[in-house]
Amino acid sequence: MAYFRQNESPDSDYREDWASAYPADTEDAEMEREETAERRKARWQVFAGVSNFFGVIAGTVAILLLTALLVSLFSWLRHDIAGSFELFSSGL
Repeated sequence: MAYFRQNESPDSDYREDWASAYPADTEDAEMEREETAERRKARWQVFAGVSNFFGVIAGTVAILLLTALLVSLFSWLRHDIAGSFELFSSGL
């Protein structure tokens, strides 16, 4: 357990460092923070839009691929059933 001088909190050094690193807010600093936040928000919105676009493209490709697989499956099934009936009707 650490011992501190009387009337000194364990956070006093931290608070002093914080105060020196971040001076009192000025109107310019606040405006700069707001502009930075707006730019960051705009960047995330662009990223979200681009990722949404590529997601739609990937979904469309997946749907087309799965549709082609289903068509191929039904075509194979139709030919297989027809071939099976020919074998059964020929009397094996």
